[in-house]
Amino acid sequence: MNNTFKELLSDYQPMIYHILKKLHIYKNHDEFYQIGMIALWEAYRRYDHLKGSFSGYAYSTIKGKIMYEMTKRNRFEQHHSFGAEETEYGSEDSSLNNIESIEMVEAIAAELTINQKKWFLSYVIEGKTPKEIAITEKVSESAVKSWRRDALKKIRKNEKLKNT
Repeated sequence: MNNTFKELLSDYQPMIYHILKKLHIYKNHDEFYQIGMIALWEAYRRYDHLKGSFSGYAYSTIKGKIMYEMTKRNRFEQHHSFGAEETEYGSEDSSLNNIESIEMVEAIAAELTINQKKWFLSYVIEGKTPKEIAITEKVSESAVKSWRRDALKKIRKNEKLKNT
């Protein structure tokens, strides 16, 4: 490849926009566009002409980097969503909010089986993923996901009963 990166960027800019549109990225569009440009630069630096066309390599590199960033952000939001209510609606007496949160977690956990409690407390308090919980508890990841599924059913059922 004899193109400069600036020329390459102007040629592949529509591809980056196409990927963003295909992945339905409207929030933080400029940030994801920047990630796409960085991925294009990485593809430009790493490309081996013996292994296929550059456009295919560039497409998969850009899409992969953008999807990785989306996944990373989604995980972060999931792990930090429990504290969102406290910070958004917090009062001056934050110890009261913490006590109420602890009481709520304890009340929910009281309704769960031992394994469901293991998942719930590890997820809520420690922010662990099913894989991390599986390693800690020395069980399969699918077992932990089963605990999660059953716990969530029970929590939702109890929530519906309280609201009626």
